Amino acid sequence: VLSLCNAFIGADGGALHLVAAVGLPMVALFENLEHKKRHWHPWRVPYELVAPATRDIADIPVEQVVEAWRRLAQRLPERRL
Repeated sequence: VLSLCNAFIGADGGALHLVAAVGLPMVALFENLEHKKRHWHPWRVPYELVAPATRDIADIPVEQVVEAWRRLAQRLPERRL
């Protein structure tokens, strides 16, 4: 089902890793943990990583996610969206 999508916005978890495996562009929401932000990245997949100032993903402002999506979308070919 995920392979039928054009892109993905979601939190760190199983679906995020499956999306990376099928090569979908993504906005990845992570808690504010330096080791995760420093070491995680999908291989050969366009992405933006978003993290809050706190360790709670729920604290990420919607505007921050929208801005990450806009940055990502600008780097993608039109047909991907």
